[in-house]
Amino acid sequence: MIPQPYVRFDPPVTLCLTLPSASRPRTEPFSDGRDTWQEFEALPMIPHYDGLAMTITVNLPPIAKEILLYGPEDFKAACADDLEDYVAQVLRILGSDPAATLQALIDGGELPAPPPRVPREVAHWRIVHILSKMGKLAMVEAMIADLPPEDRAVAMDAWEGKAALNIKSPLVLAACQWLGFTMADRDALFIAAAAIPA
Repeated sequence: MIPQPYVRFDPPVTLCLTLPSASRPRTEPFSDGRDTWQEFEALPMIPHYDGLAMTITVNLPPIAKEILLYGPEDFKAACADDLEDYVAQVLRILGSDPAATLQALIDGGELPAPPPRVPREVAHWRIVHILSKMGKLAMVEAMIADLPPEDRAVAMDAWEGKAALNIKSPLVLAACQWLGFTMADRDALFIAAAAIPA
């Protein structure tokens, strides 16, 4: 049995969300009588995969409206992600003020602007172009050349195969470590690469 994943909010983030009366059976009223309020530090996360619509969404009970995590552009690659990746994507979407976004979901109001989409896969030539503009392409090629022979053959096949590069692939993760990139730098690289006009 798979344990229920939770989206946890690190202190000092505490959510005090006004819930509609229909959701009251799922909540426990405060002792001071504010029975339409519930405080949350974590919410259960229930992912839904729709192969027909090519979307991955999650529900965060007791919030009834689902959150779109990935659409058709990323569906195939994101299906290989684990639950921790989905939690990280939820936190990205909720942003620095989770309460505002979740309250908007409850109220049916306008949601804050979502953060830039971080593509799960990007065409090889796009990554090469951005690394070349950054002056980092030779460093990646040198890293591949310095690998042990058995690892070098696999890395060269991945690098020169002209296929899409997955953001979580061993080659991408090794190259980012070699270049001193943080995860935010890696995400920015993929966002910039995907934005190149074809």
